[in-house]
Amino acid sequence: MTFSDFWACHCRKRKPIEKDLILFKHLDNMVNDITSMFKIRNLPLTMNEYFIQSCLLFNGSIGVFNVPDYGVIAAEGGDTDEPSIYGFCDKYHAITVNGEFESTFTKGKDGVCIYNNHSRTPDFNIITLASQFTETEISENLNVLWARVMPIPYADDEKEKNIIIEAIKNTMDGKPATIISSNKAEFQRELYKKESRPPLTLSDIRNIPFLQYLAEYWDVLNRRYYTRYGHSLQSTSKHAQVSRDEVNGLNSVSWIYPLNMLEERKKGFDEVNRLFGTNITIEFAEPWKTEYNKYIRSTEQEAETTIKGSEENVNDNKVE
Repeated sequence: MTFSDFWACHCRKRKPIEKDLILFKHLDNMVNDITSMFKIRNLPLTMNEYFIQSCLLFNGSIGVFNVPDYGVIAAEGGDTDEPSIYGFCDKYHAITVNGEFESTFTKGKDGVCIYNNHSRTPDFNIITLASQFTETEISENLNVLWARVMPIPYADDEKEKNIIIEAIKNTMDGKPATIISSNKAEFQRELYKKESRPPLTLSDIRNIPFLQYLAEYWDVLNRRYYTRYGHSLQSTSKHAQVSRDEVNGLNSVSWIYPLNMLEERKKGFDEVNRLFGTNITIEFAEPWKTEYNKYIRSTEQEAETTIKGSEENVNDNKVE
């Protein structure tokens, strides 16, 4: 199942509601982030960068082939023939969104298949994280909503109900006062004499302090998300006796998946260049490039410090 198949299936099961819109909002934010992770240069005019990035993310692969009298194009597709003993297929079928061009080609001979990662799969991680972000946001909204201490008055009939609604509307509209006639005033006096039927309060504010835990969990989800894609966010919590290695322990982990994605894309575009004579290059976009360069520099500095410390220890231990 591809990313787009998941969303279509999700909406077919039930009519989209507010929860679906929140889920789509988080999915959209993540897709925008991840599709901007790489910068592709020197693409032919017949190829679209955003389509390639999103197709790799949603479909896990993309086919590149040449159309006579048109040029080199990229299209979504999938493997066609029986897999080899290692589970890989030699042929790939790709078709453009409008169905105008399609091709079944042998990989590396008539066309090129570019993969999203080593496992050749879409990025389902963002679906899991988006669902968790959605549930957390809904929980926060409900806690804030239930923080409203709002009594629910009792009304004997529709007339009394309308009087109460009018007073509430005036308050919600920001009016400084609610003017009532003598008969309404009498009703109000009688209403508050009914001790056996006091106004109800549907809100329960006892769980409002748990908002801080929801906020902390939101931060945890953000760390999981950004750490997965190259940005190792550290916890703001203060702990005693935390070493530098422990603070920076996730720096290397955060680059495993982005470098894996970059490697697969480079291999694919190198094959495109070889087969079709193009000069396409791909690299990290600026935010990722900056963070990666910082990580490399810090790693080199730590290695130099370690080597220097080892040499000093050796010299200190020499027997004169």
